[in-house]
Amino acid sequence: MPGRPFTVTVLLVVLVVTAAAHAFPAEDISQEVQDLVKKMRHHGDWGVRGRAAEMLGYVGDQAVLSDMAECFNWHPPEFAEKITEALGRLGGERALRVLTTLLRNRYHLQGWNGEQLRLLGEAVGRIDHEKKEVLDLMRNRHEKGCEYSEGKPEPEMLFCMAWYGDDKAVAALVNEMKTADPKRQHLVAERLGEIGNRKADEEMCMLVDYSEDKTLRKVCALSLGRRRARLAVESLLDALAAGLELEASQALGMIGDRQAVAELKPLLLHKSDVVKLNVAFALARLGDKSGVEFAKGQLESQDTLTKTKAAATLLAAGEENGLAKLKEVWTTLDAKERYWFIMDNLKGDAWATDFLKEVAASDKYPGTRQTAAEALEKTKE
Repeated sequence: MPGRPFTVTVLLVVLVVTAAAHAFPAEDISQEVQDLVKKMRHHGDWGVRGRAAEMLGYVGDQAVLSDMAECFNWHPPEFAEKITEALGRLGGERALRVLTTLLRNRYHLQGWNGEQLRLLGEAVGRIDHEKKEVLDLMRNRHEKGCEYSEGKPEPEMLFCMAWYGDDKAVAALVNEMKTADPKRQHLVAERLGEIGNRKADEEMCMLVDYSEDKTLRKVCALSLGRRRARLAVESLLDALAAGLELEASQALGMIGDRQAVAELKPLLLHKSDVVKLNVAFALARLGDKSGVEFAKGQLESQDTLTKTKAAATLLAAGEENGLAKLKEVWTTLDAKERYWFIMDNLKGDAWATDFLKEVAASDKYPGTRQTAAEALEKTKE
């Protein structure tokens, strides 16, 4: 039957397309994107403009690049910072060209201070750290500055070089995480949680244990979770009894070490519902269903992120309706919320694979589809 292989192939393709379409209904986001672009370009409040630019970065529609590039020409510094961060999130070759064009043209950067240059360099590193297409340019900016700076280095590019894996840059940031002003320490700890480095992990464990800055301890705990740093388990277990119940339980769930179960269970009696839900979710990720009934009650919450975490708890625990509940509430999240929910709650966990496959195939936001695809890769490691 010579026609059968072709028929079978067509049938399989139809089944795959049908399954993807069933996962999330196709949605046209063009009007949503147009509305955000309009706010970014014309709204009377610069704060609203900045938030629109930030959201466009998470939406991930490459068609907005020209609008973003043009907006660099007239702005207060804070607005340029939002566009810079958005381009770093947006990614891709065109976004990288926009950023490097700015770096090569000093005229466009007149009035830019250290913080704005830091964001510009970091956006380049975030996009390019794997391909390293403009590494030489960024290394030169870090070591010698631009052509008008008389050979003076640009320490603002420290984060950029850390994204590229430069050991000296990472070591300098680790030192700043311990010695700089609190705001800078918090920023460094958060970024090192994304960039990733074992030496940084060791130092963050020490800060979770001994820092007098509670905010820094919280940031370090979450960063260690995002790194899935198993060396942090002991420090995080101690942190559960030291006022970091929320952050430590979140991190322990991300890391996935089952020795945390016995320490987490008593916190299901915590006075805070937020802590209890975090603990229920962490336990479910670790194979324990003790918090499932509490999570079911949280499905009625008015807060969409609470409902989403409750649904994810059911899915992680293997409850029959977990996937359907998570898909239902997922549609209520915006692009930024989707990004961080994947990063903090789904990335690398085998139980989330089927859901992430559906998101990667058919989520309405291009940026979310890419984030889900990258999260799926982590389950293979």
